[in-house]
Amino acid sequence: MVFSCQRQEQENALNGKLLPIPVQLLSGEVVSKIEDYKQPGVLLNVVDTFLVIWRQNDPMFQVYGTNSHELLAEFGYRGSNPSEFVSPFPVKYHKIRDSDKPLYLIADAQSRRVATVDLLALTSGDPSYISFRGLPPPSLVKEPIWIFYAQENELLLQESLDKDQKMTRFSFIDEMKEIKYQASDLLDYPLQGPHEAARLKLSSQIAYHPKLKRVALLPRYFGRIDYYNVNGDFINSYIFQPTPSATNDISKPQPVSNRTFFLQVDATDSFIIGISFEQTFGNKDGANDSPVLFRVFDWEGHPKAIWQIAGDSGNTFAYDEKNHRLYVYRNNAPKDNLWIYPLPPFPSLG
Repeated sequence: MVFSCQRQEQENALNGKLLPIPVQLLSGEVVSKIEDYKQPGVLLNVVDTFLVIWRQNDPMFQVYGTNSHELLAEFGYRGSNPSEFVSPFPVKYHKIRDSDKPLYLIADAQSRRVATVDLLALTSGDPSYISFRGLPPPSLVKEPIWIFYAQENELLLQESLDKDQKMTRFSFIDEMKEIKYQASDLLDYPLQGPHEAARLKLSSQIAYHPKLKRVALLPRYFGRIDYYNVNGDFINSYIFQPTPSATNDISKPQPVSNRTFFLQVDATDSFIIGISFEQTFGNKDGANDSPVLFRVFDWEGHPKAIWQIAGDSGNTFAYDEKNHRLYVYRNNAPKDNLWIYPLPPFPSLG
């Protein structure tokens, strides 16, 4: 596979200096053993040596081996039975964890539950592969919109409504019964217009490092990454595109001349990878005027790499840490829409 530096991009560093970041073009190949998913709403997760694909139709979850790409198991049906799901959504349960088991988490917000799936037990035929636990009561969190981390007695919610109808960028709940911290909004962008539009405008993809107790927020409509800790302290931001003008009306979710950035994130104990579409809305032909990029950051707030895939744009992705490669779902491809992209070595830290 070929990695080429297609162009240089000037980035605004934390200290105000300009850093040249090479944009590396990745070459990939189709995963021919896995079926074409000709549908929207497909999400990928890699946990240990398992590739888990979530789709809309039952069974909703398919598990493949990352070495063989053979189908190992299927599970997950919609319904009201105790083992079924009402509104399931995969949790990006990063490999930064104390457990040595390959665990896959599913948030079922409507039934206020989180399911933990032991993938090794599932693929071995153990009927006790799945367990459920409840979310905090509505008196604490009225609407858990997204759940992005859940382990033991820690729960982190993205864009949740608290009991006073206040929107938070994220909430950290300790012992499943106390809101320890709710992140305030640091984006210098005035909130105008309906609440729902404001929520969409300030939506972020989130990564969490349990050992560092650090949260990274990668906004959908802002070219930046923000770092917090779970004690309520803002750490720093890295901004690679200016904040949109305050004259834009936030009541319009996709205003003309606005740009969209991060729509998915994955992470390791050293790096954060975000897929950034960097598209300007308002083009008459509806075309994307920028390539899809994968932006890589460390946990200290520094940009480390920028990758670009050739050909049609990607939609969702997952990082395979053991094999150091990306799985990318290209939903606009007429066929062969699941691809693998080997990666160049990660840059050194520091």
